[in-house]
Amino acid sequence: MNCYERKAFNRKSKSQQSWKNKAMLRRYDFEKAKSRIKELIESRDMWKEQCGIAQDKLNNMSQSETNIQVQSINEQQIKYVMICLCINLVINCSVSFRSVPNILTLINDLFKKLGLHFQFMIPHFTTVINWTLRMGKHLLKSALVPCQKPWICIIDHTIQIGTKKAFVVLKILQENIQNHGSLTLKNVEVLYLQVQEKSNGVIIETILENIFKVVGYPIQIVMDGGSDLNKGVNLIASKMALPFHITYDLTHFIASLLKKNILFSKNSMS
Repeated sequence: MNCYERKAFNRKSKSQQSWKNKAMLRRYDFEKAKSRIKELIESRDMWKEQCGIAQDKLNNMSQSETNIQVQSINEQQIKYVMICLCINLVINCSVSFRSVPNILTLINDLFKKLGLHFQFMIPHFTTVINWTLRMGKHLLKSALVPCQKPWICIIDHTIQIGTKKAFVVLKILQENIQNHGSLTLKNVEVLYLQVQEKSNGVIIETILENIFKVVGYPIQIVMDGGSDLNKGVNLIASKMALPFHITYDLTHFIASLLKKNILFSKNSMS
């Protein structure tokens, strides 16, 4: 065997070994998928069996056991009630996500003790988180509607965590400031929320322009003195026929004045 034949043989051996390794990995993934499918089928059959048992108990329940006329509701209505209850517990009652399943379990136990054959399906706390996030996403989308009343826009970035920070755009009706004095969360509506790794004037201008095209232009924009926010707001203000007022929030404005005063004092002393 000469050197060329030896090289060809080595290439062929390496190729065969590589395909063998890939085949073994595919077989492992296939066996793992088969095992997962088997577990899901067993879980589905178990829940079907429990659902059948519960349905049989409900069908066999007589009027003499409850003496209460219960309006018939379907499974979809029960699920809707449970989702609404979970979201309201989190938002309106300040209950943690992990506590919601525990509260539903207590309600089920109370129904059972009272002889009421009505039980909630207890969701996992991660399911409650997903429901709440979906509702928040829906509220963000539904907020982008034309506004006929004069309104004020507040824009800001959150404190940067790692390489990311959140950009938020809020809407406040002018009448809420005039009639209610100090603002609360009920007076503020979130128009936009996005986690960004990069922010500059062009990005801020694009975001605000897309929002203002739908909602309408505000009479005032309130922000801090960030360079990216300043540039973005000035760019979009230059495109408007009727410019809005640009206001810096009091905290950052005073901090900026103090910083300039301290630097001026140090320069004077030196």
